[in-house]
Amino acid sequence: MKEIAKLGAILLLVAAIAAGVLAFTNSITAPIIEDREKEVALQAYKAILPDADEFQEWSAEQMKAIKETHSKVDSIVEAIKNGEVVGYLFTTKGGGYGGDIVVITGITEGKIAAIKILKHKETPNIGTKIEDPAYQERYAGVGAETNIQLVSSKKDAQEVEKISGSTVSSRGVVAAVNAAIDCYKDVK
Repeated sequence: MKEIAKLGAILLLVAAIAAGVLAFTNSITAPIIEDREKEVALQAYKAILPDADEFQEWSAEQMKAIKETHSKVDSIVEAIKNGEVVGYLFTTKGGGYGGDIVVITGITEGKIAAIKILKHKETPNIGTKIEDPAYQERYAGVGAETNIQLVSSKKDAQEVEKISGSTVSSRGVVAAVNAAIDCYKDVK
């Protein structure tokens, strides 16, 4: 019995030390990771709406009100040129095969300027085809007044062709873009 108690105490001590080391490491790396994610997002904003001079993110209070009706919207950023809002960038989520697909959708003048896949956990060489610039370009110029339809063969301006063999990932991207469109209709 004493041996079990001794082993339990040693295990508890090792677990406590490991937890302490992990907590310390997290406290050091979390701000670095957050800064890196913000830099990646800013680069995506500049790529999507390159004419903008600055990008202004909506406050937490503004986002709280939006999230009451648009739960898949993570952030809204106004693209500003010469002091005037020229477009919006919506960071939204859609369900993919491996979990949430995070997409930034840039909308200006009632049309999608471009999209950028920010994060995903899709299957390599199948679902990861959503990262292909040619796939993402399918969204450019599509109207932001009505939702996009995912189809096998495009016949209408509000349709986007799915990726063959990657329908779930394609649906996730369309769901994220449609969440941005729904929010845009309320924001504009």
